[in-house]
Amino acid sequence: MENVEADSTIKVGEYVVVQRQGYTKLHKLKKHGNVVLGSFTLQMDNVIGEKKVEDVNTATLSLNIEKSGVDNRNIPINADSQTLTKEDIDKLKDEKFSSNNIVEQLITNSRRLA
Repeated sequence: MENVEADSTIKVGEYVVVQRQGYTKLHKLKKHGNVVLGSFTLQMDNVIGEKKVEDVNTATLSLNIEKSGVDNRNIPINADSQTLTKEDIDKLKDEKFSSNNIVEQLITNSRRLA
């Protein structure tokens, strides 16, 4: 007789729906697999063996997926968004600024993020 409990858990090779910050993706689960949603890479090993759910809101609670703030995916990319030029950014790189300092300068000089 087949074990009903085993059938109600997520297994390698099954498809799962992954949602995060407005992104939704259908993903075939692999052992040691990752899924990329926007700028996030999620390790999927932690869902193997979890109980299957039908309701996405229940899944969010069940798998303890954290909620996050607003992101920048809807910011238009154009010359008006950033006051730093490519030359300015290259100069920061040449002066050996850390990546955190460069990002800070990009945010400070952004008309959309500041």
